[in-house]
Amino acid sequence: TLYFAAVETTQSLLGTSLYYLTKHPGWAGIVSEEYASFGADEALSLNKTPQIRDFLSETLRMNAPVPATYRYTVKDVVIGDYRIPKGSMIYMSFQSMHRDRKIWGETADNYDPDRFLEDTNGELSRSLIPFGSGIRVCIGKYLALMEAAIFIGEITTQLNLSMPADQDLPLGYASGTLRVKDELKLQISPK
Repeated sequence: TLYFAAVETTQSLLGTSLYYLTKHPGWAGIVSEEYASFGADEALSLNKTPQIRDFLSETLRMNAPVPATYRYTVKDVVIGDYRIPKGSMIYMSFQSMHRDRKIWGETADNYDPDRFLEDTNGELSRSLIPFGSGIRVCIGKYLALMEAAIFIGEITTQLNLSMPADQDLPLGYASGTLRVKDELKLQISPK
């Protein structure tokens, strides 16, 4: 389960990360600089690399690998004015929550990793749940995040990335995850 989970979520995250690195080249420089500041004998940590963490968080907010999930109620539940009987299936859209203007503001549809730097009370971080949360959090979450951090760090320190201006992010579903489908046309050159 761990291997499957980490492969699926990481594949999705890497594809969308490459897209956002090319569409926002300033962030490729920021990621590269922060990653390069680590010595060969230092362990990479997302707590020690806030800009890489924020880049990945915003990438996941815009395109969560698993955009929704469902749960069954084990007892009658009241949420606001709604009574939900025991045994009901509740569909939860992470993607809708990650674009909710009540949480993310008027720029909810814009790609902006800096929004997490300004998240001093942790409200945005708590509202970002691309891997689920609580006891049902994806078992591959931390493996996927560390693999992605190393991947984008290595890519941005060694290569220049670009793509045609008219390239969109071609997303589709496979094995229950949202990921880049077809082709993502990247132009790559050594630094």
